[in-house]
Amino acid sequence: MIDTERAGIIARMDPDKQKRVIAAGMTEFRKGYQKASTDNIAGKAGISKGLLFHYFGSKKVLLWYLLSVALSVIRTGYTEQIDRCETDLLNRLLQAAYLKLELSAEHPAVFAFVEKIYFSDEPECADARDWLRDNVAPDWPDDEFSLRGISLDHFRSDIDPRVAVEAVRYTLSGYASNALSDFETTGAFWENADRIMTGMQKYIELFRKTFYRASKGS
Repeated sequence: MIDTERAGIIARMDPDKQKRVIAAGMTEFRKGYQKASTDNIAGKAGISKGLLFHYFGSKKVLLWYLLSVALSVIRTGYTEQIDRCETDLLNRLLQAAYLKLELSAEHPAVFAFVEKIYFSDEPECADARDWLRDNVAPDWPDDEFSLRGISLDHFRSDIDPRVAVEAVRYTLSGYASNALSDFETTGAFWENADRIMTGMQKYIELFRKTFYRASKGS
């Protein structure tokens, strides 16, 4: 964790430099804690390694800072934006997929960074990993999160809703990943947002015909 004194020092960092450190750090820590290089982070952020350590003090503090930023971004831009009044599973998953895609367009490494630490077996990440599992799991975008508050009455009787969730999530995740890889480097995500959403909607309608009773939406 970050103590009050260190948090105050970090808070005095130039906002533009902070943004560059956040982007570079989340990308670099996707390699794992041991392989992540503070030289690379400083270089990609356009600052000296000395300045990086002036603000963060250590690689471990930098990791905790990035985690706090990542979780704030995910909660604000994803979990708190889910419409809990939407009880249709496919509509909920479509909404969640687009929110995740939208958030990833602004913060490309945020989900992968948190997942890397969440599932890490490196001893240097043990405390951060345990903290994530204790405090973040209830709001993490998994099957239980996706199913919360969902009505299952409209599914065909021979369909296991959890299998359906997995199929839809894998499909939309793959589609979103391809979209991000195509557009994140060109900055063209927003210009193509409608096309991406239309593509995801087509998959949802296919799943609706496959998983739901014929009377649903007819």
